Amino acid sequence: MKTVYCSFRLPLFSSKVPAAYQIAVSSPLPLPSTLIGALARAFARIELKCSGKTPDEAAKRCMEFLLKGLLEATSRLVRVNSVAGTKGTVILKRQRALEGIKRSDALRREYIFSAEVQAIYLFQDDDLAKLTLKAVPLIDRLGDTESLTSPIMWGISDVEVVQDSAVDTIVRASLLKSVLSGSYSVIRAYLTPVLRDWPAKPKADMFLIPVSASTKMEGFTVLEPSTLEVALAEDALLIQTNTPVGPAKLVTPSEPRWI
Repeated sequence: MKTVYCSFRLPLFSSKVPAAYQIAVSSPLPLPSTLIGALARAFARIELKCSGKTPDEAAKRCMEFLLKGLLEATSRLVRVNSVAGTKGTVILKRQRALEGIKRSDALRREYIFSAEVQAIYLFQDDDLAKLTLKAVPLIDRLGDTESLTSPIMWGISDVEVVQDSAVDTIVRASLLKSVLSGSYSVIRAYLTPVLRDWPAKPKADMFLIPVSASTKMEGFTVLEPSTLEVALAEDALLIQTNTPVGPAKLVTPSEPRWI
């Protein structure tokens, strides 16, 4: 097994929670479906196996190619010079010219203002990990159209299975028996991007996002990295991998479990 990690600068990040209504509430960090979709888009630029007669066919082939060797995709908030992140709402007003609509729409969307986020992809296929290392620098968006991102540091690393209880990355609730301590947000979302007619029956899970939030006197919400103490489910593994910003611990199923 190998991990490919990539640190992103995200001046504006928004990834709408699927069940959000009226106001587009965002996940505090990029969820697996967001990370997989962004990587698949980068793969399509360098990998011929992602081609197709239609955009939907190309996206489906690229996703299936990627998920065969991907065990987990997760992320964590990184503190830079004591700064982590904040969140707030923005009203967007934009011309929908690409859709052929001659009117504008205004909607309220929640955005995360973060200094740095680290994405981590865990592979059981080493060749796919090496190909991912070429693709991650091509990721230019994480989340909605306005969520431009800059990859600033990436690499590949060995992993080890550890007997521990500390997790500092997003984790699926189905891979845990219980959470013993730590601050986190909970969001229900799909495991993968959902395309037209793919997957046939999309799988969803509850995701635990290791961040703590506090409201300051100035009225804005500050996000800080958090570490969870957890008890693992029987079919889950706790993996540790080393990155330039420190070791990361993530929970993964023993076999790919996406669709």
